[in-house]
Amino acid sequence: MPFHSSFVTHSKIEIGPLRRGQITTVPYGGNGKPVFKLDQLAPANGFSHDNAHDALSDVEATIHMCRLVRDGAGDLWNRFLRFTQKAAAAEFLDEGEPFLLTEFYFNRPKHMLVLRIGQDSEQSNVSVCFDLAHDLDRFRNLTDAQLQSLVVSSPKPLRKIKANAAPTMTPLDDVPDQLLGDLTQVDIVARAGELHSDDALKARLLAAYEATKTVYEPNEHVEKNIYEGFAANADEHLMTQFHAMPWENRHTLASQFQNPKFGFLAKRLIFAHDPNCLPLACQQEMSAHIHSRIAAPDDSGVKWTTLTKARSECETLMASAAAEELSLLQGYHEYLTAKLAALG
Repeated sequence: MPFHSSFVTHSKIEIGPLRRGQITTVPYGGNGKPVFKLDQLAPANGFSHDNAHDALSDVEATIHMCRLVRDGAGDLWNRFLRFTQKAAAAEFLDEGEPFLLTEFYFNRPKHMLVLRIGQDSEQSNVSVCFDLAHDLDRFRNLTDAQLQSLVVSSPKPLRKIKANAAPTMTPLDDVPDQLLGDLTQVDIVARAGELHSDDALKARLLAAYEATKTVYEPNEHVEKNIYEGFAANADEHLMTQFHAMPWENRHTLASQFQNPKFGFLAKRLIFAHDPNCLPLACQQEMSAHIHSRIAAPDDSGVKWTTLTKARSECETLMASAAAEELSLLQGYHEYLTAKLAALG
């Protein structure tokens, strides 16, 4: 299970003191801010982490920290585990009760008392919640344009919660008084009830949310499109067929996918296995694609590592490399230089 810093922050700082012998120390860096890096947090709490960043040692350190939280703050631990399940998080959100949402910015928790008012029109797992710290009357008296402007201002009155992203949510009855801010539980329940019954305001807030969403242009690179919707049933059936066929016959399915990105990925997969399994035109298409990616000029703004970037990084490493590393880097540098020469 991955380590989650909210365990520590909630357990020690926000929820209350743990039992003696549990998490009692959060180290601080030179800037005076708490440090939640595993290689510093684990030793500060009794784990000898001499082999930090070794895979097995990091797993053992993570287990050590998780056990401290589980034993010292069982309710918090169980709640976190509960909301790692998408269905459980969605069910909690659907209850329509006010609750505490905790998000983290630069290792510091931000707590908001919110109420779910609806969901994103394009993502069914995204709930839209209203921050109850804001005065409802202020929003009722705004024009649509003013409302849209306020929705994107800081602090944002609307929060997005992804049910499949293990959100940190606390039922109102379990929220410590010090996290209620200037409101009492009675105030929060009253404001939540007022908003819950105001369908017109909720509709306007959701409309403002939709109108101000960031619209991303479709990315030209297929790797960036993998989250843009699920495969249709017909394409899933073709995928099953694709993996069951001999390599030399798989290219016949590439043009049959409804979504062209799957056809392109099919050809790229075949090309990586054996280019000769593709017709000549497809081989040329894949070769040109790969060439355009790895030979992109440095001023093109691409984010991946090109051959010239790799050689430049290699030269930087060679400048300070120890003798035993230098020969390896020199060999790699020669390889990259040869690849660049071959590409012309």
